Amino acid sequence: MSTSKKKTSNVEEETQQVSVFIDRSQYVPHLLNILNNRISSGASDLYIKRFGVGINDWRVLSIVARYPGCIATFAAEKMEVHKAIVSRAMQVLVDHGYVRLEPQGKEKLVFLTPQGKRLYEKIAKVALAREKLLLRGLSEERKAQLRTLLAHLTANVPAMNEHFARDDK
Repeated sequence: MSTSKKKTSNVEEETQQVSVFIDRSQYVPHLLNILNNRISSGASDLYIKRFGVGINDWRVLSIVARYPGCIATFAAEKMEVHKAIVSRAMQVLVDHGYVRLEPQGKEKLVFLTPQGKRLYEKIAKVALAREKLLLRGLSEERKAQLRTLLAHLTANVPAMNEHFARDDK
């Protein structure tokens, strides 16, 4: 394989001749990843600075607000993250007095405390304002189309993952 030195932004890069090139400016998984990283990072920085909780704490708080009495496993499923992430966030929320746990059998039901409800409402207002700024310039029709497209892509992910999980691919 031949390699050539290419100088970009004062950084030496090794480039190889490849037969398939992915144009990251057009590659949808990359574009979605960049968008998600920027949104999540900005939200987390803001929520930590303004409210003392990070993005995962906020996500758990919002699930508990929507589904009072849920369990951590349910929150993890709704967030589509590993249960350990929810467990860490849950501990932060308990330690700060934003949620309370009620034992029921082998499970612990999670509820917002009055302080947690107040925090949820404050962050929800900021989250909705951030969404409004993100969607600025899009008509209601385009916003609806975007939501439909995102739901469609989300629905396609399991089939995509299953397709390439098979040994014959």
